[in-house]
Amino acid sequence: MTINSGVSLISKIGGFASSNGAEIPAFDPGTKRLFVVAGDVIEILDLADPTNPVKIEDLALNFDGIPPGFSPVPNSVAVGKAGTPSAGIVAVSLAIRDDLNNQEAGQVQFFDATTGAFLGKVSVGFLPDMVTFSPDGTKILTANEGEPNESYTVDPVGSVSIVDITGGFTNLVAQNATFDGFNAQKAELQSAGVRFLGQIFDADGNVVRESTVAEDLEPEYIAFSGDGTKAWVTLQENNSVALIDIATTTVEAILPLGFKDHSLPGNGLDASDRDGGINIQNWPIFGMYMPDSIASFAVGDQTYYITANEGDARNRPSDDDLLPPPFDGEGDIFIEEARIKDLVLDPIAFPNAAELQADPAIGRLTVTTKLGDTDGDGDFDELYVYGSRSFSIWNSSGNLVYDSGEDFERIIAEAIPDFFNASNDNNDLDNRSDNKGPEPEGVTVGTIDGRTYAFVGLERIGGVMVYDVTTPQSPEFVQYINPRDFTVDPESNLTDSGPEGLIFINAADSPNGKPLLVVTNEVSNTTAVFEVNVPTPQPFRLQLFHAADQEAGVPALDDIPRFSAVLNALVQQDIDNDGTAGFANTLILSSGDAYIPGLFLSASEDVFGGVGRADILIQNELGFQAIAFGNHEFDLGTALIQDLIGGNGEDNFPGTNFPYLSSNLDFTTDGNLSGLVVPDHQAPQPNSIAATTVIDVNGEKIGIVGATTPTITTISSPGGVTVNPQPFNGVPTPEQLDALAAEIQADVDGLLAANPGLNKVVLLAHMQQIAIEQELAVRLKHVDIIVAGGSNTRLLDENDRLRAGDSAQGIYPIIKTDADGNPVAVVNTDGNYKYLGRLVIDFNENGIIIPESYDPNISGAYATDDQGVADLNAAGLIDPEIQAIVDQLREVIVAKESNVFGVSNVYLEGSRPAIRQQETNLGNLTADANLAIAKTIDSSVVISLKNGGGIRDDIGRILVPTGGTGEPERLPNEAVTDAEGNIVKPAGGISETDIANALSFNNGLSLITVTAAELLALVEHGVAASDGTNQQGRFPQVSGFAFSFDLNRAPGDRVLSLAIEDEAGNDLDVVVRNGELVGDPSRTFRMVTLGFLANGGDGYPFPSGESVDLVDLVLPADAPRTGLATFAPDGSEQDVLAEYLAANFNSLETAFNQADTSPEFDVRIQNLAFRVDTVIDSTGPVDPIANEIGVVAENGFFFVLLPGGDEVQLKFNNQPFASGTFGNWQILEAETVNGINQVLWQNPNLGQIGVWNADSNWNWISSQTWPTNSFNTLEAEVTFQIDINNDDLLGDRLTTVENQGNVSLLEGILGNYYVQSGDDLTTPIKYLGEAFDNNLGNWQALAAETVQGVNQVLWQNLDTNQIGVWNSSADWNWISSNVFEAGSPQAIAQAEIFGIPTTVLTTADSVLV
Repeated sequence: MTINSGVSLISKIGGFASSNGAEIPAFDPGTKRLFVVAGDVIEILDLADPTNPVKIEDLALNFDGIPPGFSPVPNSVAVGKAGTPSAGIVAVSLAIRDDLNNQEAGQVQFFDATTGAFLGKVSVGFLPDMVTFSPDGTKILTANEGEPNESYTVDPVGSVSIVDITGGFTNLVAQNATFDGFNAQKAELQSAGVRFLGQIFDADGNVVRESTVAEDLEPEYIAFSGDGTKAWVTLQENNSVALIDIATTTVEAILPLGFKDHSLPGNGLDASDRDGGINIQNWPIFGMYMPDSIASFAVGDQTYYITANEGDARNRPSDDDLLPPPFDGEGDIFIEEARIKDLVLDPIAFPNAAELQADPAIGRLTVTTKLGDTDGDGDFDELYVYGSRSFSIWNSSGNLVYDSGEDFERIIAEAIPDFFNASNDNNDLDNRSDNKGPEPEGVTVGTIDGRTYAFVGLERIGGVMVYDVTTPQSPEFVQYINPRDFTVDPESNLTDSGPEGLIFINAADSPNGKPLLVVTNEVSNTTAVFEVNVPTPQPFRLQLFHAADQEAGVPALDDIPRFSAVLNALVQQDIDNDGTAGFANTLILSSGDAYIPGLFLSASEDVFGGVGRADILIQNELGFQAIAFGNHEFDLGTALIQDLIGGNGEDNFPGTNFPYLSSNLDFTTDGNLSGLVVPDHQAPQPNSIAATTVIDVNGEKIGIVGATTPTITTISSPGGVTVNPQPFNGVPTPEQLDALAAEIQADVDGLLAANPGLNKVVLLAHMQQIAIEQELAVRLKHVDIIVAGGSNTRLLDENDRLRAGDSAQGIYPIIKTDADGNPVAVVNTDGNYKYLGRLVIDFNENGIIIPESYDPNISGAYATDDQGVADLNAAGLIDPEIQAIVDQLREVIVAKESNVFGVSNVYLEGSRPAIRQQETNLGNLTADANLAIAKTIDSSVVISLKNGGGIRDDIGRILVPTGGTGEPERLPNEAVTDAEGNIVKPAGGISETDIANALSFNNGLSLITVTAAELLALVEHGVAASDGTNQQGRFPQVSGFAFSFDLNRAPGDRVLSLAIEDEAGNDLDVVVRNGELVGDPSRTFRMVTLGFLANGGDGYPFPSGESVDLVDLVLPADAPRTGLATFAPDGSEQDVLAEYLAANFNSLETAFNQADTSPEFDVRIQNLAFRVDTVIDSTGPVDPIANEIGVVAENGFFFVLLPGGDEVQLKFNNQPFASGTFGNWQILEAETVNGINQVLWQNPNLGQIGVWNADSNWNWISSQTWPTNSFNTLEAEVTFQIDINNDDLLGDRLTTVENQGNVSLLEGILGNYYVQSGDDLTTPIKYLGEAFDNNLGNWQALAAETVQGVNQVLWQNLDTNQIGVWNSSADWNWISSNVFEAGSPQAIAQAEIFGIPTTVLTTADSVLV
């Protein structure tokens, strides 16, 4: 009979019935013979035909020198290992004892496996219960049990004998590893859990003394470490194992195994043979593991040990009628067994003792009396049974890794319910339930097709349990096979009963070329041969749904529900044609950027109590099983990541149902995230971070590894997370790619080592450029699929349909060849929920993908637009939970975003690092707004001051463009539409939400009068904490005046210049010059500031008293509200900014367009570490290019010659800059440009031009370089008034392309384009902030116009049939674009808008940005 998990791994094919016995087998691969301990002999069986083993003869044991009255009793047999000195050698261990178990030293005898000839023998320890060869075949080891004699007057010491056989088999001497050295440690060992119970008696049965440690320990069975240097030896009766160092023949340690708690779920047992049948349940008892046999196997460099936890009691005499009266009964001298019903149980520990001690409960269960009386009062506080009815796996430190719990009895109950827990000498149901149950005794391991299996023999009920232990922490049941015939006498050889020994014969050694399992059955005296049924390998088909860069924005309110519908429709498809909907071998993964800052992310705070939570709830509902970290996950810092992954119980927010992964990031160095890190290479855990995880896909383990672009250090905010490798460029070098691949490979290798048998790995790589994922593919080993992320590359096969306006960017999938020469599939598609990727691919038996199995009719990119939903008939499959989430978000977004007060064409900088260290455009805007409203109330107000800490957020978006690895783009707000598609907030719109976020404190305004001296003190206080990195909120933002400060000066003395200015920036009053007050220090200025500051907030030293005429402008919250903005009280910052925007920047035509600048170009707040001081107006007009600053190189150093004749040495890091420091850079020119000292350089060897930005002392601050033949060189010619390219022209040579309408389009000699407006201002067209060098395909500009306040450029592509339109910012920098087919109504409409004849339009297949 057999029961299995779907796989019948072994089946019996043959057997042999002996008249002598069958206890321990050994197999010699050279002769194909079995050597079997059979009673008093060793039988030799011919296994050439495993279906019909035939006895050849008995091995001729040598009886020379045996003392009279003693007999040699073979206990164990072993055969040497092929390819070692022990090959072809048979070793037999013999106990030398009499009928009362009095013992002489045991022997090991050696024989030739082919001839059976006796070769020699050696004396070993007492009662060698097991013999085995060391893995290298140079030694034999015996476990010398040293049992006490029947009268317990003598208890020989236990030991392990080690014999070196490399010198042959004559004059052998055993070295014994003894336990004598532990005799003095008995109390400590017992306290640790080692079980000691032995006593020495006299002839009258009186206790003479306690046994020593060496006497009490009884070595039983041996297994070896993976490197063969250590041996683990079971000490069954002591519930421990001994660790032996083979080279030194010493016992290194005694490791107690502990106890199994049978009261815990999964650890139940049937405890009674009087309960009417099968009754497996938990009981308040402990099991002593007490293993008999042990086996070992390696996983990577780790050794694991499997024990068969039989259990064994020690009674003397060990049976009836061995000794004369009065000791003729078993246990008359020493007994430790008792039934629970015969014990006195502690009433506190067991308040239901009477119930427990009933026969149907646990009253008949056999326990030890040597444990359990914890307080020494004579009753039992705990109960300990023999064995644990299970097998266990232990690591090399002796820690329990796995226990099979109650599996054995559950499986037997299902397989053989009519003979459950029968013994090996009867067929009675439930017979052994009261004493060790099925009694697992023998265990062996074998490797089949790369997987490791454990075979456990059950001594009582019979049969073999088979488990896949490839993953030691989570073995899987495979099969229970029991060839026993319960209709015959189990003690006859008509069946197989009482399995004792098991050996595994691998296919290479097997007589029939297939793995075999040989089981010897001690009760029936039979040897059974089982054959492993190795199935023909079948390809494993995996269905992988993948996404990347979900990055929900406002359009996702429509795309996400459709995405869910498409996913649900595809998941339900019966792609294996088995008649059942769906396909079990399915994974759903994402390569990162699951969310992104913006309206969608922020709206979650109103609905779910925290930003971004809706995004996570959507990932959970879609069923993502793992997601890699992208760059946008870090945009708002690691505290947000902690909330989104870890969840929030108070808000009933669950966090992620899946792990976030990245192998090249170390999260333990970040205080927010370290607590979420879990061990790698294990099953996925919710609310966790790891490098890898292992997902069980319908019984097949798939390894998932994450990886993140190392450029997040510059494009995002990873906080304390350690990013590897570094450095890593936006366009990485081959060496940097090698370093990244090494980081990932280490985790791939670790994953495989920890999960033997796992051979399929998916890498979720968020690298921003699909070229990097392809470079990784060829560098890595054992990675089968790479899901790319960050590049939004639309890969399609021939059957995929694009959404309107999209074009293909590559073939799906990309097949690369890895470092081992195996194929790797690289997949990606567009983000923002616009497409769903589906890869269905087969793997061969070695876990390698089969590219030919790809079917474009099934796999590819699925568009999630309306047509995509309709094509799959999926309109009814939109996930209702997801629809409810987006509906709630839409309601919030529309309600708040529809209240629009102004428009900005630029990003408004309000981030903490900027607003608290420098002037920003949002700081200027809000300070200007405060000044403007104050002047309407008090015309004498001339200046405005506020703290940067009062600005809490930016207004706009920070995005790394698709494929970008450099500085992120800072863009104005996106447009917002309602459910019907109506625009409720235009692109660049500034809404109530934006204002409330940026000015969340909503301070009230106050008017106050300050003197010149007090104004200086206020500004000094504002910059006093600055050190270049300090981010205190006191840093000022101002309007109506400008000042400069020097961080090298002491706090309180840092302001060098301060001037009151009109709206045009002209000086009205110079207050500070060269660090000194100018004029009457008591003259006064009327100022608007924040009430918070006026009252001493942020430590500002505002004056007080009647003279300051303090007036608070803010009205109470319940006061009537005037103007267009009524969402905040009149006179509050939010109200003032809203009204100011509405009055000045309320349309696309009047949009705010002052882009933020770096400190080098700040005007109101001039940090002299970055620029020269230009706060105070010069006395006359000065041409910044006419300063005539000269340059000179002298004695290997560089100098600038100032107009006054002064010579200043150029410095780098405050040290004189020497020629040749960075190569052949030659100095060309130096000038002060817009207040910034700059130096122009040329390197003819590299063909490059470079510019230094320097401080007021001409010390290097920053620099940039570019090719000599580039647009930047042309700009430098104009700036520095030098003809670099020797074409007799300063700057570019421009030709007119188009001059219709309000803007002319010009083209330069390098293919760059310019626009020229009516005021003759010529501006280059830019992409990502740089002059556009037309590197996106053969696109040619046709015209440029300002259309309804938006700067636009019309393009054509001569290689495709397409027309493109750029939408640009006020300085003609690309914001967004649209592409149309030539001749389409949209294209014709654009041609008419720009005044271009449609006949000039031509074609190409490329994508305009």
